[in-house]
Amino acid sequence: SAYADFEHQVYDLDDPTTEDVRALYAQVLQKYGLCAPGWDSREYVLLPHFFTSPMYIVGYIFSNDAALQLYQMEAENATSGTGLYTMHLSTQEQTLLSFLESAHLESPFAEGRLAKIRATLEEKLFPNA
Repeated sequence: SAYADFEHQVYDLDDPTTEDVRALYAQVLQKYGLCAPGWDSREYVLLPHFFTSPMYIVGYIFSNDAALQLYQMEAENATSGTGLYTMHLSTQEQTLLSFLESAHLESPFAEGRLAKIRATLEEKLFPNA
């Protein structure tokens, strides 16, 4: 999410300098709490898809939803998520959405999907809340 946020903001800058981009990267990482000891505001240059495939990063979010669905299946019924994953390792589907449909998983854009993600994360991250 932090990388997607950075990417969206950096493309909105008018005629940015290297310092503008570094400052924005630092601001976004701080916002998301990703400033570990020793981090460097120049690290964005190590992510080649920022330069070669604009807006590629947002795809991580959608594929993570598919992985979370497999996790949810596995948590409800042992081997169901890993079994589905194994069955589709050699998929011929060309897009994530067509893969999700063929695997009978929900689209990350389906109504109510975000609420299901939130419920799972809250349950696992904050079980006593």
